[in-house]
Amino acid sequence: GNPLVLDMLKRLNSRITRLRARSLMHDDRRRDSMAEIDLLVAALEARDPEAARAAAIAHVANAAEVALANLPEEDHGDAREDGERPPAFPQTR
Repeated sequence: GNPLVLDMLKRLNSRITRLRARSLMHDDRRRDSMAEIDLLVAALEARDPEAARAAAIAHVANAAEVALANLPEEDHGDAREDGERPPAFPQTR
């Protein structure tokens, strides 16, 4: 494999892992996360791709919102000057 790509993927995975841990440290996030995953599982069991897609997008967006809101100021590389989230994180609540 390509060592440059492998290094990039390792660093990306490390950052995702840190963001996931940071998100789950928030007061209600663990409970909310489990409820979101339950919705996703229910949609998958019902073989409802639209509901599954919506549940997955909401789960990732909510986790990202909490994680990004709790990053130290210098880590907000994706934050916009107006304080809004980047388009990759749609509003879900």
